[in-house]
Amino acid sequence: MIKLISTIFLIAVVSADVSQLPWQQQFLKQQRNGPYSGQSNQRVAKPVINILRSDSEVSPDGSYKYFYETENGIVKQEQGQQKTIGDEAGTVAQGGFLFTSPEGVPVSITYVADENGFQPQGDAIPVPPPIPEAILKSLRYNEAHPEEEENPPQQPPQQQRGFLRF
Repeated sequence: MIKLISTIFLIAVVSADVSQLPWQQQFLKQQRNGPYSGQSNQRVAKPVINILRSDSEVSPDGSYKYFYETENGIVKQEQGQQKTIGDEAGTVAQGGFLFTSPEGVPVSITYVADENGFQPQGDAIPVPPPIPEAILKSLRYNEAHPEEEENPPQQPPQQQRGFLRF
């Protein structure tokens, strides 16, 4: 008899409609609207940006160049070649890109990437503030007095009651 009652209870629990419970309604709402308020669970179609022009060339010696332009105004070009300095070999490149910022401002960046690292140039790249005059004066003094910099006077620390005193 207990087995029969347990089986009926188990069937009732499994087949129960829990969609009316408060926590279940919140869960179903999140499933419909996404886990965060205001988001939809449906995918938003992103616009397709067509390539207007594209060209690339790779040579057996490792040199290359490429260019592309998209219909939303992005233009990118780069050329590079292999370079050996001492025992190290690597690729050096130069190029640039153009695009329009979200604020509607045209952005143009040119760059060189070589043994000195990536070196971009353009109006959109932030420029650090000028070095303060006091720091420049200090740097000029250090340049004029290199002997003081190379051999600074060293004084042994004095010991007092088991502690180092500086």
